[in-house]
Amino acid sequence: MGVNIPDDWLIDAATIQNKTQYMEKAAQQAQQQQQMQQQQMESQIKLQQAQAQLAQSRSYADQGLGAERYSRIEENHALAQERRSEANKNDELATLNKIKAVKELEEMDLGHLEKLIGLVNALKSSEQIQTSTESLR
Repeated sequence: MGVNIPDDWLIDAATIQNKTQYMEKAAQQAQQQQQMQQQQMESQIKLQQAQAQLAQSRSYADQGLGAERYSRIEENHALAQERRSEANKNDELATLNKIKAVKELEEMDLGHLEKLIGLVNALKSSEQIQTSTESLR
């Protein structure tokens, strides 16, 4: 008829032999089943707690990583500024060296300059001869 009647009521109302033993067995099985359900619930709760702790640990790790990356922004800006400063210094030194070279050239007389060029050419030709004789060996 669709009415839910507990098993122990039906057994109690039935006229069967060893009814008390059957009722005890049914009660033991029900108790075991209840204990298993409780253990499963406890396992699920522990699993959920472990997952929550894992999520929290990941959150802390992500926050730490974010803080580290954020702190590196300032370091990277300072490093970039230092590199720009060094590049500017190198450019200024190169310009200064060019000016010094032009000034030295202006102060040299042409005869002295021709001697220097001849000396450089002689050194180059001697190096070429030396390297060609070494390659023949």
